[in-house]
Amino acid sequence: MNWPQRLWDKALFWVGFCLVLTSASIQAMAVVVLPEYKAGANASVAMRNPSVFISVPARRLYLLDSAQRVLRDYPVAVGKPGFPTPAGRFSIITLVKQPGFENPYKPQGASQIAPGSNNPLGTRWMGFKKVAHGEYGLHGTNQPDSIGKFASHGCVRMYIKDAEDLFDRVTFGTPVTVNYDATIAQIKGNQVILTTSPDVFGLSPASTGAQVSQALKGFFPNAQLLQPKLVQSLTDKNGSAVVIGELPDPNEYNKQVELSVSGVIPGKTIPPVSTKAVPKTTSKKSVAKKK
Repeated sequence: MNWPQRLWDKALFWVGFCLVLTSASIQAMAVVVLPEYKAGANASVAMRNPSVFISVPARRLYLLDSAQRVLRDYPVAVGKPGFPTPAGRFSIITLVKQPGFENPYKPQGASQIAPGSNNPLGTRWMGFKKVAHGEYGLHGTNQPDSIGKFASHGCVRMYIKDAEDLFDRVTFGTPVTVNYDATIAQIKGNQVILTTSPDVFGLSPASTGAQVSQALKGFFPNAQLLQPKLVQSLTDKNGSAVVIGELPDPNEYNKQVELSVSGVIPGKTIPPVSTKAVPKTTSKKSVAKKK
């Protein structure tokens, strides 16, 4: 099939280039806290500036609202050992429906795949980091069995329906954070749920009970935590969700956000999702052989 070159120029994105990253450049944070979203009177205002947060150890992508509450939660595939997904803060720079694909490990023009069921990028491409010969991005996949695994050459794969859903919720400039912390605390109803994933890359510093408590108190000062359960999750590191406590008022944070948005209380400071800032990725370029 002769695919028009001008369309290839507009719809071609390479997946598979890796960056040689040092441990310092993709070091993780301490604890990630993701409150539950509950719509209120000011829902449209609170959701005006969504962002994407990717947990590499958990192989999950979260769409967050402007108050860092979880709007959507998607399973993903991320970079495998040797081809880590680049860490840091980025933004959506490319949005393409029905992208074409060219294998970057073969001579230019030797392996081009038109949009369709055989395309490795699925039906949507959302680029977030440009490199010398292409981009890293979020995209669908024709290998759905890879979702939930460390399987890519650095890009973030999604089920096709999930990529299409996310595509409709982001725009140019939407922030994208790629994080290597292995410990995530989520709020569901009145439950505090902690998940500590295996540290496949050896880049996540071990979180302590004190760090988890401090991070949660930033969002929920009255959280009641069960220390034995907390320690169990931090010790097992098997990716299982463990209920480590409860909230006397599960709407405590949402109420504060609503009051802040409505102007009843001025300028509430939203704690960061992680207890430390995400470092900028430093790298040197490398083209890897496809396996």
